[in-house]
Amino acid sequence: MGKESVSDGQLRLWTLSQIKEASVAYNMPFKVELKGSYDKEFFQQSIDAVIKRHEILRTVFQLNDEGELRQRV
Repeated sequence: MGKESVSDGQLRLWTLSQIKEASVAYNMPFKVELKGSYDKEFFQQSIDAVIKRHEILRTVFQLNDEGELRQRV
């Protein structure tokens, strides 16, 4: 896909994310420890399928040469 304009909401969130202290509210990392046995290859295929299904997980935001924020999938 090409580069598309961003919505006002996306621009607002991106602008806030550029302030180091402000980005904590939208980035809440955590980890889940998996116990027991599971098929690692099947687990990876499952994660890949979710990423393929949801465009936002493949989307990045970049400033173009004119300083406009664009999203690229």
